[in-house]
Amino acid sequence: MLTNIKNAEATIKDWSLLMSRTKSCMSTSEQSTFTTEKHLFAMKDLATRHNKQMLKSLHVPIARSEAEQSKHNFGSDINDTQLEQTVFLCIGQEVMLTSNLWVSSGLVNGALGQVIDVVYNPESHPPDLPSFVVVNFRHYQGPPWGVLNPTHLPPTHTVANTKPTWGLTIPTSYHITI
Repeated sequence: MLTNIKNAEATIKDWSLLMSRTKSCMSTSEQSTFTTEKHLFAMKDLATRHNKQMLKSLHVPIARSEAEQSKHNFGSDINDTQLEQTVFLCIGQEVMLTSNLWVSSGLVNGALGQVIDVVYNPESHPPDLPSFVVVNFRHYQGPPWGVLNPTHLPPTHTVANTKPTWGLTIPTSYHITI
């Protein structure tokens, strides 16, 4: 169905299915089951707004991470324009990689992970920038950072090339690695 819409070949059946899933056609209890699911948006600013609303709704501390925008740090195959300037994260949040960091270890564009911890230097605290963020990527197969948590991404990697996954643009959703 999404491919039909993308190619401007939507059918009446596609339209009927989408219309049956609109908010006005669902009961309140059914609507509540979609609160934490991924939402697809046609425009990036709508996805960004949804992600910010979801973060705020959690009522937990939110960490801010600034992109350094340097190919020296990320490798020559990553275009600086792919990175978000500021990434907001919280513990428990699902994120998606937006570039290939380490293909042979499963850290590929679209890989999904969960923020496990946000670590600050002893002399700093929120709203300062964190020292690093620990992310558990389900399909990570590189060297373990800790024996008890072999899929946690070592903290030497940046989070600047991640994005929240509550709200995604339709093209971004094609990259999700399940």
